[in-house]
Amino acid sequence: MATFFFDDMTAAQAASYNSANDRIIFSDQTLTAAKVSVSFVPFTVDSPDRIVISSPTKSLTFADPGGFRAQSNGATSTVFADSSILYAGQTGADNVTGGAGADGIYGGTGNDTLAGGDGNDVLQGNQGADTLSGDAGDDVIYGGRDNDLITLGGFTNATVLQFAQGNLGDDTISGGAGADLLLGGQGDDSINASQGGGDYALGNLGNDSLIGSGSGDTLGGQDGDDSVTGGGGRDSLDGGAGNDTIIGGAGADTIEGGDGNDTVNAGGGNDIINLGTGEDSLAAGDGSSLIDSGAGNDVLNVGNGDNTITAAAGDDNVTVGSGNNIITTGDGNDVVSAGGGNNNISTGAGTDSVTTTSGDDTITTGDGNDTIVAGAGVNAIDAGAGANQISLVGGGGTVIGGEGGDTVTGSTGAVVISVGAGNDTVSTTSGNATITLGDGTNSLSSGSGNDTVTAGSGDDSLATGSGNDNIDAGDGANTINAGDGNNTVSAGSGADTITTTTGNDSVLAGGGNDVISVGTTTAGGVDIVNGGAGDDNITFSGRAAIQGGDGSDTINGSGAEDNIISVGEGENNVTAGSGADTITAGNGNDIISAGAGANNINAGNGNNAVTAGAGADTIVTGTGADTITAGAGHDVMSGGTGADRFIFASGDSGIVGASTIDQITDWTSDDTMDFGPAGSGSNYAEIASASDFTDALTQANAQLGGTIFYVAVKVGADVIVFSNGGAGTADDAVLLTGRGLADISDANFV
Repeated sequence: MATFFFDDMTAAQAASYNSANDRIIFSDQTLTAAKVSVSFVPFTVDSPDRIVISSPTKSLTFADPGGFRAQSNGATSTVFADSSILYAGQTGADNVTGGAGADGIYGGTGNDTLAGGDGNDVLQGNQGADTLSGDAGDDVIYGGRDNDLITLGGFTNATVLQFAQGNLGDDTISGGAGADLLLGGQGDDSINASQGGGDYALGNLGNDSLIGSGSGDTLGGQDGDDSVTGGGGRDSLDGGAGNDTIIGGAGADTIEGGDGNDTVNAGGGNDIINLGTGEDSLAAGDGSSLIDSGAGNDVLNVGNGDNTITAAAGDDNVTVGSGNNIITTGDGNDVVSAGGGNNNISTGAGTDSVTTTSGDDTITTGDGNDTIVAGAGVNAIDAGAGANQISLVGGGGTVIGGEGGDTVTGSTGAVVISVGAGNDTVSTTSGNATITLGDGTNSLSSGSGNDTVTAGSGDDSLATGSGNDNIDAGDGANTINAGDGNNTVSAGSGADTITTTTGNDSVLAGGGNDVISVGTTTAGGVDIVNGGAGDDNITFSGRAAIQGGDGSDTINGSGAEDNIISVGEGENNVTAGSGADTITAGNGNDIISAGAGANNINAGNGNNAVTAGAGADTIVTGTGADTITAGAGHDVMSGGTGADRFIFASGDSGIVGASTIDQITDWTSDDTMDFGPAGSGSNYAEIASASDFTDALTQANAQLGGTIFYVAVKVGADVIVFSNGGAGTADDAVLLTGRGLADISDANFV
């Protein structure tokens, strides 16, 4: 077999051809030439990768794969002894088939049909729409300037590539069964490397179409709007610059989109994908891929594998399946949708939308007004600054809202929620929530879990459900509604409105003019209320321990429970329920009304007004001009220092015996009595002595009637005062403990 790539080759022709004596010298090898049908002319070879041939009719150069050039003004063909052919065509449509050797066939300017035949051939079509086929052997084919059809043969070798180049025209190039190197050139070329072998194909300039095989091909579209299709092997696919369409197969492909708006279908392998700059579209299967979409507004649809996805700046749309994905998008208004895996999602600045389903997801969005929907699972969400919309669908975890007016909803699982400064809205359902609200006018609605709520200094609206909740509302004029459960409520220095329902609640209102309403208690429990400093309004219906604090408080109780009520300094107004209450007031002009139970009242210093209920009440007031109104029970009263007034309704205490009538323990001559419809003090009489209550009543009735309405009777160490409301006999009586007749006169009756 002959080859045309030499260090040096020299030939010399005698005056006439002599087959016995004329020779071709190939370096140091001597070969005997056979007789040929053409003139034998001188030619030289000057390097291993180039042949230069000259004759009177043509010059021909075989160059390296970077280009093949020739000039011809006449066809010349040389056939060597080993059946190798060197052929150069001219202007016509040549039809040449090489021999069994290593042929060099040049087609010229016509529409040529060149076939290499057996052997390692070099073919060039040059000008014209040529058809070139390598057939068997390791062939090198150049298409030339026009629209050529190039087909490599079936040569296969593990270490040797066949070579075909289309050059200037819109060429159609088909590789062989082996490993081929296929170059498209400057036209809109179609390159088919699907016959097998690990092929290398480049489209070069133009809008090219490249198709690979299943053996692991390297395909590059380069410049132009190319179509690049890999096979089932492990392919390397590069679209290059331009708006390309790239299709990968089932293998683990490496895909480069390049600059331009590319459309990529990656197939189902574990791929490495770089889409490059441009508005790209990607569809990938269920493999676990490494994806970089580059800058631009990209659309990515990825299957159920464990993918790592990076999208640069741009408005990107990323959808992944049920794998465990790592997704990072840059600045821009991005949309990310993830399936049921454990995903890690991070977006940049912009108005982003992130949706996940059932996995344990980590979601971090940058600055911007983002929308996040996280599904069932233990999720970790950091929404960054902005007015974010965050929804937990059936899951829990951790939510950080950042600065801005955030809205957080959902969560049936345990959740920790923290939102920063801004007017935030938070609502949860049945999970145990720990919620921190920043400064701002916030709105909270929590569900049936045992929630812990901490608010900032804004005017917040806080409503909790039926769990045992712990609420710290902070400073501000807050509205707090704690549902059923044993709740602990703490408010700051603002004017707060606090309402609890059924449960054993603890309320600390802090400074400010607060409105507090606590509901009924359960299982023998008690509501504990501290109104703090300020003019508070407190209402309760269950068993309660109420401390009003300093300020002019209004306290109203209802129900039959036994309560403890304490108010501080200020002008307080206290109304107790029907239980046996203990009421204590500080310094101030207080108004206290006892209910039907046996109450114990200490009104403190001040000009107080105390009204006993139907029970046997004990009433003590301090320094001041107090007004004490006895009730229907056996009341024991002490007015303290000051000119006090005691008011009795006709028949309130009855006259059955000393143990049933009202009692004043610290009567002074400065005090007064008011029996209502009875006459004036001038209708007053005294009886110096009686042995007991019955004797005193008998003597008093003897004088009552007519113009006498009051009779004071000395009984032992005490004085009993009887009153006649107009019936002519005593209908009310008051015991003055430890007093004599000198301590009372007609001036003490009003």
